[in-house]
Amino acid sequence: MAVSLNLNKVPYILECDKDQPVEKQTTFYIKPLSAKQSASLQDSMKFTGSGEGASMTNIGSNTLEMVKIGLVGWENFKDEVGNEIKFLKDMDANLDRLAVSYRYELAGKIMELSNLSEPEAKNLE
Repeated sequence: MAVSLNLNKVPYILECDKDQPVEKQTTFYIKPLSAKQSASLQDSMKFTGSGEGASMTNIGSNTLEMVKIGLVGWENFKDEVGNEIKFLKDMDANLDRLAVSYRYELAGKIMELSNLSEPEAKNLE
């Protein structure tokens, strides 16, 4: 039986934080892409070659755009001296705070969330 995507935001803990005590973990809130957003990102991907030699370009731009769309908040995110960083309306400023590895991990989870049913999405938490 087909099941609708869960369109609500869900909490996500980065792999690097999962072994930390709960009070030291940063919680990111992500949501799936809409059908239109997903199609637009897919349209902007470029593939070269075929088979095992195939590669995709525009990965950085697509990753950044996916996180810009799918990241809707965070809690307990600190700067280098331990001050809480507020989630701003200015998404570019928010994204500048995220390490490249964090952006890639969040983008992967946003993409998973965009393809999962609600029961499957609950397993991400």
